[in-house]
Amino acid sequence: MEFRQAKLSNGLEVVAEIHPTALTASYGIFVNTGARDEQHGVAGVSHFLEHMVFKGTKTRSAAQVNLEFDRIGASANAYTSEERTVYHATVLPEFQKPVMDLLCDLMSPVLDAEEFRKEKDVVLEEIAMYDDQPPYGGFEKAMEMYFGSHPLSARVLGTYDSVSGMTVEQMREYHQLRYATGNMIVCATGNVDFERLVEQVQQASEHWPVGTRIRENFEVAIHPTAAVMQHPAACQNYWIRVSPGPSRRDQDRYAMRLLATILGDDTGSRIFWELIDTGLAEGAALYCQEFDDVGLVQASLCAGPEEFEAVQEVLVNVIHSGVTVPPSQDELEQAFHKIHASIVLASERSSNRLFTVGSAWLSRRAWETADEIIARYRAVTLNDIQRVADQYLKQPAISLLVCGEK
Repeated sequence: MEFRQAKLSNGLEVVAEIHPTALTASYGIFVNTGARDEQHGVAGVSHFLEHMVFKGTKTRSAAQVNLEFDRIGASANAYTSEERTVYHATVLPEFQKPVMDLLCDLMSPVLDAEEFRKEKDVVLEEIAMYDDQPPYGGFEKAMEMYFGSHPLSARVLGTYDSVSGMTVEQMREYHQLRYATGNMIVCATGNVDFERLVEQVQQASEHWPVGTRIRENFEVAIHPTAAVMQHPAACQNYWIRVSPGPSRRDQDRYAMRLLATILGDDTGSRIFWELIDTGLAEGAALYCQEFDDVGLVQASLCAGPEEFEAVQEVLVNVIHSGVTVPPSQDELEQAFHKIHASIVLASERSSNRLFTVGSAWLSRRAWETADEIIARYRAVTLNDIQRVADQYLKQPAISLLVCGEK
């Protein structure tokens, strides 16, 4: 295995984790832009733009894009989050050139006004469908409560009003501004020909906008509060709790992830044995969510309205037990082996490594092998677990209850 990197004359970076004996190769273009980078007038534009990128380029129609991916047997897709948009594909190694031709071409979409109008209806339907699913927009509302005026309060899909009022000119301006060479990386994993990849990307990106958009980091002012959101379709009660946690760049993230696994994993955790195995709750979990500059510790609960308060008290007590009843060495070992196994299983696929390698480089300009990541988890001690429990589980939190109309 070998790691290679190159910075092109236009500022675009190309990185690759190369496995010469791998049977597949994965390629991705990581754009350092997402919901937190949008102004309120264009909330949801990053996700909407992700849709539009596949609706035709200057050299290919939407049908041709899909057909050419199919012809080479590519598994291709894209996603948008609060901080990045990623376009990716996995193919057999001999199809490196055609798949990169396609991915690079997608970075120059036509953004046709008529296609924009048609796709807007698709995005609006997606927003409506999401809001109709339990817990009915509760997680987005909880993030808005927690982050307030911080950019991370933005919804990835946007809102019905923001998407309805968006214009194709606004999307074109956003694309020109954010899809610039200093704001993107090309990442590849698996059986990759790096020299040819660099040559191809250099030629394909010659006409891309040049520049870098600096993302500002902001402090989060937390105002502990509890709110209730009623939804006529809710038959169960859904409770969401959000408090501070380590960021994606904080070394404490390893200890906090282990603690969250001990307390709130979906199998074998304290929450599982107290709430799920006993049948008290339909769903309950504790987990971490990490961004470049801040992080969250989130808890969720789904239970019937009649017994909800008693079940909620059990969940809160289990969370606090991370401080009052320090995890044992056996619990730490079990959590480590769960995470260890998931990392090893994921690393067997070039597509999984693509997201790990690309995200780490985009966030921290760091290459981390699976073995190095596992070693960092292995180095976490019970003292580290207790320290992060004391630091984060005692932090102020906001909570949101989603319930049916009374």
